[in-house]
Amino acid sequence: MVPRGRQGAAADLIRRGRAGAGSPDDRTARAMSPSDKTQRQLWYTRRGELVQGPFPAGQITRYIILGRILLTDEVSVDGKVWVPLNQVPEMIPELTQSDTSDPALRQRLQAAKRWEDERSRDRRGEADAVEDDQRGAGDRRKSAAPGAQRPRPARPDRVSEHLEQRRRLRLVSGLIAVGVLIFLGLLVVIYRPATRVADTGLECAQPPAPGVEWNNCAFEGRGLARADLSGARMANMRLSRADLSGAGLERADLSYSELAVARLRQARLGGAVLVGAGLRGADLSGADLAGANLSYADLTGADLTGADLRAAILDHAIWTDGRLCAPGSVGRCQGTGK
Repeated sequence: MVPRGRQGAAADLIRRGRAGAGSPDDRTARAMSPSDKTQRQLWYTRRGELVQGPFPAGQITRYIILGRILLTDEVSVDGKVWVPLNQVPEMIPELTQSDTSDPALRQRLQAAKRWEDERSRDRRGEADAVEDDQRGAGDRRKSAAPGAQRPRPARPDRVSEHLEQRRRLRLVSGLIAVGVLIFLGLLVVIYRPATRVADTGLECAQPPAPGVEWNNCAFEGRGLARADLSGARMANMRLSRADLSGAGLERADLSYSELAVARLRQARLGGAVLVGAGLRGADLSGADLAGANLSYADLTGADLTGADLRAAILDHAIWTDGRLCAPGSVGRCQGTGK
């Protein structure tokens, strides 16, 4: 219950505010509307760039008491023509214009503020109770007659709360999406290599045959003499010290394979791809390398005695004596002098 003294002070404050305390010389306030019309109109308020409303004049009076609206704020009935609130005395409660140095007046003002604050809380509770029902009438409001009263706008605090909830929802959704992507990436990293190792193991277990797929297999020291490996896929293999003497490697892909000190005597490598292959110290004596692509291959110390190099591409290859073959070297190494 609100004390009788507090009710009397607030009632006196509202009665005086509605009766008006305007000066007869304030022509701006008189030009806007008389006091009775002021109470019936809806008013917009503006502080800087922030526009709120519309509010009834009585509500603006209560907001002045509570300090939510300042006398330096501007008001307007149409949102176009604005005047300072202090030029509309019909809405300014007399008590706020009194000398606040008087302890009795100061106590009355504080009591009125507390009473209005309690009334505002009560009105907010009632408004929340019927707010759901008002939402269902949204379509009816849109089709209402032009002269119908505008619905009460959402309070700034509820709008801010709604915007904050949306911002948090977007943030949570973004974090969930990032977490899912990270999880999927980890699955790819964990399971794909294991699958690849299993596939490679099956490939490397295949016996020598034309077109066999041995990419990335490790066959160091393996004996493959006179094997038919024509057209085989043998890129990135480790074949150091392997015996491929007399093997048929026509059109085989041995790019970037390691063949250091491998025995390739009399091997048939016509049209083979040996781009970037490591052939340091390899025995290629009597080998058929006609039309083979040896670009960027390392032939340092290799034995090419009697090898057939017709139409062999040697661009940027390292020759047996360490020279770098110039671009356009075909059939023989054209040294760059480097």
